[in-house]
Amino acid sequence: MIVSFSLTIFDEQDCTIQECLADILVLLLDDKHLIDMQSISLIFFNEENYYIFSDHPIAQEYMSKRNRELLKNYIQNYRQQITRLLKNYLSSMTIGMNYELGEITPQDAYRIIKHESQIVLENEITDWKFIKCICEKYANARRLKRNSVYQLINKSLTNELLIPHHSGGIGEIPKIVDSIKDSQKYKNVYKYKIMALFDSDKPGDQKNSPSNIIALLKYFKQKEINDQTIQSSDYEYDPGSDLIIWHMLYKRKIENYVPLDVLFYNLTSVDDTKKKQLKDISPSELDYLQYDQHNVGIGKSKIKQQFPDFFLKHFSYEELEKRCEHHKIQDVISGERISEIEQILLKIARIV
Repeated sequence: MIVSFSLTIFDEQDCTIQECLADILVLLLDDKHLIDMQSISLIFFNEENYYIFSDHPIAQEYMSKRNRELLKNYIQNYRQQITRLLKNYLSSMTIGMNYELGEITPQDAYRIIKHESQIVLENEITDWKFIKCICEKYANARRLKRNSVYQLINKSLTNELLIPHHSGGIGEIPKIVDSIKDSQKYKNVYKYKIMALFDSDKPGDQKNSPSNIIALLKYFKQKEINDQTIQSSDYEYDPGSDLIIWHMLYKRKIENYVPLDVLFYNLTSVDDTKKKQLKDISPSELDYLQYDQHNVGIGKSKIKQQFPDFFLKHFSYEELEKRCEHHKIQDVISGERISEIEQILLKIARIV
């Protein structure tokens, strides 16, 4: 999150607003978010570039001497550059009281900055391993153009500022999202803090989604949708109108994202015959393959238990890129064709 301040917000005389601003400034010392230094330069420094905020009424009235000193050192030594890339892919907010300009009140901004971001998953134990995998591997891929964005995501994950939320299944996701967004913790700010990710459960590329998936899309789209009226656009997240950020996996299940080489190396039950059979399947067919005893030598329960662990094994992000090479999407910001994995990460970037 890129945090900016309206210049006029520091002129507010309401004591609750002043105290909240002081609390926000103390929170920013934790280095959880990026600060637009240009937005506060006139408040924090004089024309000679001398730090003056320690004498500001808000600092004097609502900040301890220690916090005033910590803030001074932090601001004077702040070197984080907000590049064009970060501006394009991270969410931004301006703290102020002008609703017509889209400014966020200090009270709401405080909750955005203070509380962790959450990804609602069908199964926290298994699906979170996939999220950890892509965050870590893409953060370490220095050659990627958007690597600086992925590093910030991974930092949030490492610091437990990005956490999973277990739903227990597709049908339970709306209940979980409602419980989060209606809580005092995320009141008015849930769009900045919540994302959902779930399997497509599609049996094939040209097949319609199951009814439970359509019901979930209806919930996110906040409109009437059924298996007769659903449009191709309904399968895509719309930042302008959808309830929260969400992503439906292109492939059938998370298991279908395990690269074959990783699968072969880690699963001894896949003999040479099964390896050849899997290699002979086209990437598109492999996307919707239901793994079972016949093709990988283990049953459903062991697949659910073991496959997520494969994501935590040592292998290159390039293996995931290769697995998704045949279904790239167009990034609306850069105009480039990017993998679905990058698409997922760039959605996560909007809530950290």
